[in-house]
Amino acid sequence: MTRRTFSHNTGMVELAGQKTRGRGGHFHLFHTGEQVKVMAASSAAYDEADIYRRSVIQIDHAPDNSYFVDIFRLRTDKGSRDLVYHGPNSDYQVSGIELQDGKIIMSEADNKVRFGLRFAVTGEADEIYVDDVSIKLADGTELAKNPSAAQIDQKTGKPVEWNHYSGSGDVEWGSHSPGRTDDHCAYLKILGKGDDTTINQALIQGNTNGYSGVNALQMPEGARGTVSFWIRGSAASCSVSTVAWPSDPSSSGDRVHKGLGTVPATEEWTHHTLEFGTTPQMDLENVKSAYSPDTWTAVWQVADDLLFSAYHCGQRGEITCIGDGWGQRDHRNTDLGVTIPYIIRRHKPDTGVSAFLTVYEAHKPEAAIVKSAYRLAIPEQLADSVVAIAIETTLGTDVVISRLEPAEIELDTPLGKVRTDAAVIVVSSGGAGPSFAAIVEGELLQLNGAEVDAQHLQPDPELDKQESEVVVAK
Repeated sequence: MTRRTFSHNTGMVELAGQKTRGRGGHFHLFHTGEQVKVMAASSAAYDEADIYRRSVIQIDHAPDNSYFVDIFRLRTDKGSRDLVYHGPNSDYQVSGIELQDGKIIMSEADNKVRFGLRFAVTGEADEIYVDDVSIKLADGTELAKNPSAAQIDQKTGKPVEWNHYSGSGDVEWGSHSPGRTDDHCAYLKILGKGDDTTINQALIQGNTNGYSGVNALQMPEGARGTVSFWIRGSAASCSVSTVAWPSDPSSSGDRVHKGLGTVPATEEWTHHTLEFGTTPQMDLENVKSAYSPDTWTAVWQVADDLLFSAYHCGQRGEITCIGDGWGQRDHRNTDLGVTIPYIIRRHKPDTGVSAFLTVYEAHKPEAAIVKSAYRLAIPEQLADSVVAIAIETTLGTDVVISRLEPAEIELDTPLGKVRTDAAVIVVSSGGAGPSFAAIVEGELLQLNGAEVDAQHLQPDPELDKQESEVVVAK
């Protein structure tokens, strides 16, 4: 589970896992200074995402405290962009957001999952005949197609909307006559082990070979219902299951198998009914959701003298979902079954870049330096490149501006008009004027037309723009 993308603080596409090879990693920024440290890195974690980049800015108000600004940018033309992270424990409170029970807001009813219904056998002489298959949702919707294998593809001679999975052994399959009540049924017959040492074959209702499911059957994500079928043949055990692709039906790595039951196949036709349910992308319990406000906060009690606060700065159209999920930490399984809260922030714009903006601070009770954080307005023509945030602290106001590529811009901020050509700037004001400022990869930093005395952060000579195989977001 620790390799599961969903179990980390990271960006996801349609809640699908990152690809396991060829992700790469590239540092764009790795600059350090006295009060400010900046990192920006990207990865090719998803083939569908042309922007997958995280920027982290640490701002140090020593001796009081320090905090982190986290900006995760993601762009894809494939569905939702999600930022997922889990809390350290279940002792937490949220404020500033009106959560509703269930996935009322974050409804996945319109998300379709590709799947197939498998009838698997493993015996050397096994053969099965399957007829009158029904795959019915709880609302009565019928999903099975060509349930008696009567429609035949003239090119292949195989029944349409049927296929088979071939793991090991030799097999023949197709449409057989007669069926139970008409001239056809689907069948699969084991011919032997061939060059293999075992048998692993399955007849599938749904046009999938069991590895990918681009043309398989479809059902709403998280749907439940019943399957019924008639079966005969010669097999001591036929394992019935669903194979589903929650996110990417073209990938065998996205497959999820769910056993429904085991039935025998005898000389006489027998009828069976089993319950089914697809595996949700959000495999969470006690789910609550809401449209994301401009800012909301979650605070965890980590220890008697330590709190962890997260300030979430929403973007237009962003949705938040919170639920309990896998939380085991001890490899010795002493905490088996423990759950922790997972926070999913979803953005699904028609075009453009999604920028998930969060401020994190660990602090003692009643000693947080951050009071609030909120996103600053950006001109529409700069929205895909620029992110700006104001952080109200116990000492004053900090402003952070981040841009994908350095270029001269001017923005209105709580401190006044900021003009800069940098990739990242930080201006911290304690009242009368800036108490400190930092600039990364730029020369210009002005506040209300006056030059700001800023520290020009220097890149780390070893890590700046270095290629690596690190997983950026984990």
